[in-house]
Amino acid sequence: MKLIDLLWVMVWVGIYSNVENLQLSAFTSISGFIKGARVILPLLALFFCLLKALVSKHRRIPFFTSPLELLFYYALVAIITASLSPEPFISLYWGGLYLSPIIVLWYAMNSSKPFENVRRIIIINYIIFTILVFTFIPAIAGNGGIGGWNELPFQLGEVNRNGVARYALIVIIFSLIRFINKKKGSRHFFLLLLLYALYLLVQTQSRSALLGLAVVTMLVFYLKGLNWRFLLLGPSFAYAIWMAGYKIRAQGEFDQLISLTGREGTWQKGLEQISASPFFGWGFQADRLLLEFEHMHNSYLHVAIQSGILGLLFFAGAVIGTWKLILRNKFFKEKIKTGGVNKFLVIESIAVVAFLTVRSFFESTAAFYGVDQILLIAHIGYLQLAAKASLPPEV
Repeated sequence: MKLIDLLWVMVWVGIYSNVENLQLSAFTSISGFIKGARVILPLLALFFCLLKALVSKHRRIPFFTSPLELLFYYALVAIITASLSPEPFISLYWGGLYLSPIIVLWYAMNSSKPFENVRRIIIINYIIFTILVFTFIPAIAGNGGIGGWNELPFQLGEVNRNGVARYALIVIIFSLIRFINKKKGSRHFFLLLLLYALYLLVQTQSRSALLGLAVVTMLVFYLKGLNWRFLLLGPSFAYAIWMAGYKIRAQGEFDQLISLTGREGTWQKGLEQISASPFFGWGFQADRLLLEFEHMHNSYLHVAIQSGILGLLFFAGAVIGTWKLILRNKFFKEKIKTGGVNKFLVIESIAVVAFLTVRSFFESTAAFYGVDQILLIAHIGYLQLAAKASLPPEV
């Protein structure tokens, strides 16, 4: 295991942790110690990378006018406005967690082998997602199926059906692209993984993920062109979207298909809090602290309640800036012509960004420390590297 692998795993272990586990009484047992360590490890990764930056000649974050730099500035605004939060310590803690993957990614991109390090980060994400989708086999094999909330292994916490669908769709993305491109035996492994993840996605009936599947399928078709394997998978995807989204989830009713399932009420409450501090917001975790633990379910409103208009400008600029890179069609088609794993990662990164952009309107993608943020910034980082230099040889 390389240092960057360890640092990225340290970033991951904080997922679904709780600052309350830092209480001294929690460290009286082995399980309590593990829970407490999970709270601290992402911050230790952050501290290590900042310390390395101080002793390095490359002290400036190398994201000049880039999407990652804008996300960094958004985080700084929300951290500074933690003083306005009802719980400043909690807000600062979540601000540190949000910075952790950004700074670790900066460390990877500022290394002597940036492509290799960022590729390793993405592969770690894929491995974790693959492991997680298989933990739901007992749920889909039993009578209960994928419900509103689902237990994660090792007492990591709970994830709702939209979270499960996110895991499934990411596995679908990288399995699909590698199934299309691989010419040897591993292609069959990716096909089996793809079909299982598709079945899991159907079980969740998540409309945002099904919409993401439609967008990703069209995007991959555009980037790759006609491929005979689409003749096998295309109808399967279309049937899954129609059956799970329209027939089962919406029960054949268009109104049910486009229903916001109560989000509009939370958005209205959020707008009231945003208007009370429009320029700087209320710091990280503001929605949970001000709205009685309600979740905003919209990245842009979530950002606004945490960091106001100023932070929203940085965050929206990061999203727009990422698509500015992607929409240079000829440029990225040139990159896609390169063979090997790097070709896969360019297409996968574009597809993942597309899905998470769609998801950002109905979930709080990358607005706070979480799975979406960890996933998104890794692929943005790879696209930034690909935009600045020729892709390295096949690895």
